[in-house]
Amino acid sequence: MRERAAELERYGLQVVVIAFARVEVVRGYLRRYGLPFEGLADPERAVYRRYGLGRGSVGRVWGPRVWWHYLRAVLRGERPRPIRGDTLQLGGDFLVGADGRLLLVHPGHDPTDRPTVQAILDALADAGGPARSGPTGATRADGGAAAEGREP
Repeated sequence: MRERAAELERYGLQVVVIAFARVEVVRGYLRRYGLPFEGLADPERAVYRRYGLGRGSVGRVWGPRVWWHYLRAVLRGERPRPIRGDTLQLGGDFLVGADGRLLLVHPGHDPTDRPTVQAILDALADAGGPARSGPTGATRADGGAAAEGREP
């Protein structure tokens, strides 16, 4: 998604990375991976609960697909980082319309499960409009409050 950030911006999309970590951890993650996105800290997982994101089983979260993902990263020369936090917490990807409607709902089945950029753009095109900023209930990585808006 980082490689297509400019394209997403041209479509009026704002990508918001939400993590159940402290603000400084979210900031470090965005910096380490060179992500040009806004980051929100949600250590209490309020946003995760609002969007219905639960926990997965060990087999689901650490299954062959995930191991293959990490093996490919190591083969590319990336160094694995120590595991922190709750590895069983599942994430997700959501596209929120300007009117607050959810235009794309993609709860993750494992840590590698993400929609393609094309699927996001298709959902936007199907809805016929731009998206709004991220959900409320989290703290921005720069220390500010999350964008206000209607809840899903």
